Amino acid sequence: MAKTVHLTKSLAFVATLLVWFPLLAPFLLGLAALAGGGRFLFDFLMPAELFPLILLGAFLHGFARRRAGLSLRPILWEAGGALLGLIVMQGTAVATGLANGAHPPEGWRLTLVLALLCLSYLAILLLARECVVFLRQIYRSPRPPEQIK
Repeated sequence: MAKTVHLTKSLAFVATLLVWFPLLAPFLLGLAALAGGGRFLFDFLMPAELFPLILLGAFLHGFARRRAGLSLRPILWEAGGALLGLIVMQGTAVATGLANGAHPPEGWRLTLVLALLCLSYLAILLLARECVVFLRQIYRSPRPPEQIK
């Protein structure tokens, strides 16, 4: 019994780290650049570039939720929304000519692509929040994670 409790808690913890890392990495690297060179450099595309880590974290989080007997619905909606947002954003960039340089990155085309990116980031933030809520739930509950329902 204790081994399964520790496995569920470990899965939830690793999943939370994997989901949060791409969100925090631009800030941490920006602070490192500020400390080293005097300028805060921020790469706002890094969460999209590190999206496979987010998907892996969502998968592990879903596995931990399933072991705890909870619904996968929030994870599927949030991870699916983030993935769909990135796919639609990339398709829009290709369709409008921003991806291949046919049009300069300005105006309504850029606004549309960045708005879709922001929607995807919102879904990622909701997923990260859900990971933290679940992690707090299983660590604070007096019952084992397998009995949380």
